[in-house]
Amino acid sequence: MKKLLVFILCAFAFGATRCKRKPTPKAEVPAKSDSALAAERAKELEFSFPAEALAPMTESEIQAYVRTLPRVVSVLKAANFKAPYLEGSPRLVFAAIGLLADSMKATPGFSAALENSGMKYAVFRARFTQTWAAGYAVSLDSSLAAFREQGRDTLPDAPTVLAVFEPRIRACAQIPPANKELVRKYRAALDLLRRVL
Repeated sequence: MKKLLVFILCAFAFGATRCKRKPTPKAEVPAKSDSALAAERAKELEFSFPAEALAPMTESEIQAYVRTLPRVVSVLKAANFKAPYLEGSPRLVFAAIGLLADSMKATPGFSAALENSGMKYAVFRARFTQTWAAGYAVSLDSSLAAFREQGRDTLPDAPTVLAVFEPRIRACAQIPPANKELVRKYRAALDLLRRVL
């Protein structure tokens, strides 16, 4: 009797799923304009740099930082350092520049390399975030200049493209111009570390 009841229930369930039902009408969602989509996307990409990345940097400070890089890079290479993958929106990733420096600090021999260079970790972390943020701003400036030089800023889709970059442009505008100049000047030395990351 129990088997018969299970059979009937299964047959009923199978038959019920096979019968045709009238589809329920779906509500029409109005399509968003390109500019509305771009504005929505730009809001998702809104970000700002950590406060320490916005502090002015002197030439003697970047020189001291650059002097530590060969030792630091040597330690990171020897440990086969892998930068952590930071998930989330770009806003979260850019706010977490310091986490990348913290992950380097956990590498065996890293603290000794800094000590041998005469630099404290807090100073290294500050210079790392300053140079990383300024380097990003320099790259963005170059990309936008190329965009304009190629005449792409006059194309019909230019406002949509620039709307996506607007949050980055606003964030990079906070970087001290002197920091960007120092990063341009010491780019080759700074690339030593960037290639490892």
